[in-house]
Amino acid sequence: MTCAACSAHIEKLLNELPKVTATVNLATEIAHVNFIPGVTTANELIAIVLRAGYQAIEINERSHSEEKIRRLNAYHADFRLFWISAALTLPLMLHMATVSF
Repeated sequence: MTCAACSAHIEKLLNELPKVTATVNLATEIAHVNFIPGVTTANELIAIVLRAGYQAIEINERSHSEEKIRRLNAYHADFRLFWISAALTLPLMLHMATVSF
């Protein structure tokens, strides 16, 4: 999902199903779906999202911990990139500070 229209589209598709209540959070890219298991299944909900052109997985304990590890690894990669960028920018900033006006 890249915009509010995308999340609204997914939310609308899921809420059209009988006995389904869905809310989609664009920032976290997570949909919270309440449904009655006898009326629909998680696989049907995932299939609807996939047909709309987006990715979806059911979050359980295992997938939740995998997602947490993936996000933590992405955070560490971004943090390393920040410090590398800061280290490469420092000489330029020091040179600019020594130039008199």
